Amino acid sequence: MKKYYAEYCRWGVNVSYESMNGNAFDFYAFDSKKKRDAWVEDHEWDGYPNRTAGTSTRRAVEHCCGKNFSLVEADEGVWVCCRKGLEYIVEMELGNE
Repeated sequence: MKKYYAEYCRWGVNVSYESMNGNAFDFYAFDSKKKRDAWVEDHEWDGYPNRTAGTSTRRAVEHCCGKNFSLVEADEGVWVCCRKGLEYIVEMELGNE
């Protein structure tokens, strides 16, 4: 199934993907463009002076999380993208232990 991607960075989406040792961004996958666009709109500013969320691409996710990245379900139709082998960290953060 096709996924639609979004990125989130509390320092602003205009910083480099390599910022913070490559850990500045969080990536999310959605099962619909409509759901992704609504999430981006809800998180676009998040109380910070810089734009913190935006649409992204699979290519950007692969660049930051690795070509064979994992998806951890966060909500119905929403997944957190992470490096292979680090799923347990995301699951702990989500409370999916």
